[in-house]
Amino acid sequence: MAIPSIQAGKIICELSGWDTSTLRLQKLLYIAHMFYAGEQRKRLINEDFEAWKRGPVEPNLYRYCRGYGADPIPDIFPIDDIDESRQECQYLKHVVENTQGRVLGTKRIPLGALLNYTHWEKGAWKAAYDEELDKWYRDTPIISFESIVKEYDDRKAEGQFGN
Repeated sequence: MAIPSIQAGKIICELSGWDTSTLRLQKLLYIAHMFYAGEQRKRLINEDFEAWKRGPVEPNLYRYCRGYGADPIPDIFPIDDIDESRQECQYLKHVVENTQGRVLGTKRIPLGALLNYTHWEKGAWKAAYDEELDKWYRDTPIISFESIVKEYDDRKAEGQFGN
């Protein structure tokens, strides 16, 4: 069973030492979700990502944290006890702690590199994003779970994960 995005957000922020901006949080959550979806063939989080101009965004978590902008998000999450024994929580920690080196070969990925990574030409965000809708703030397309799994499979086939 998937976890709520708010819970995933707290785990990511906590792992970063409370030094994660809203944009960085969204990118790391998307990457973790993509790896989990690709490897487990099930959802890491309950909610869907949407194709926004700056990449994949989980809107509920975004609205919850947006007031911090580019500043680090403090411990504002209404979750006291996280069941860290759950497979999703363990996996999220593993991916966040290891994905940065796995994806881009560095401990802390620069924000621009995260943006480039989630804007991949063959990726799920690119397939869903509609610049015309975005101009007029119309319905933002949902990035389907199936397209996220496909992105993982395509990246793996291209040898992007180094394994």
